[in-house]
Amino acid sequence: LAATCVELGRLPRRPLSQAENWVGGRMADRLWRLARHANLLPEQERRRWDDGLLALDLGNELIHLRACLEGARGVLRKARDRFLGELGELLEAGPAGPRSDRLERISLPLREALERDARHDDEASRLARAALAQLLFTWQQWCHQEESHESA
Repeated sequence: LAATCVELGRLPRRPLSQAENWVGGRMADRLWRLARHANLLPEQERRRWDDGLLALDLGNELIHLRACLEGARGVLRKARDRFLGELGELLEAGPAGPRSDRLERISLPLREALERDARHDDEASRLARAALAQLLFTWQQWCHQEESHESA
């Protein structure tokens, strides 16, 4: 899990042109190795498969969000850059502990900038808002999953 979180944390800083192949290849390789041995793992350790799938989903949504916001200017660009910096730190720390609400907090300035942006109704803006919502949903799902495993 730690290695996956470190890779997710680096994703906001990787050049967008390399990000999809980088994260897709690394996550796919990790999931493939887990799948080969999943039947041999104790029940509690099989949850790493779910961790891998959620991490892959987060990575894909993050890449999609970055692609939608690539041409951002002004306030939106500043909000995007700040969000990506804080997101990298959050992802690197992983979903354990009381982190489920933190993504909601750090995404607020970006969501507000997307709403106020002059191109609010264009396709890239709509897709960016949807990708951000999916990123939030998946992160909360992963955090809640980790919380339930920690309390078990």
